[in-house]
Amino acid sequence: MYFSEIYIDNFKTLRKVKIHLNNELNVFTGTNNAGKTTVLEALALWNECFRALITKAQKADSKNDIR
Repeated sequence: MYFSEIYIDNFKTLRKVKIHLNNELNVFTGTNNAGKTTVLEALALWNECFRALITKAQKADSKNDIR
């Protein structure tokens, strides 16, 4: 899956952040406590929630025999 941009609003120390991404390679650099890890944590949280929703939808489809 490719993301062209990430928008983070009110996550830890990040308030309104929009990051435009390259489809080849992205490198986050900065001083300590600049928010590099926070960006990755926001992506990890989104991924976890997205997977949970997909799994829930797949279980609902199998119960209703919908494909």
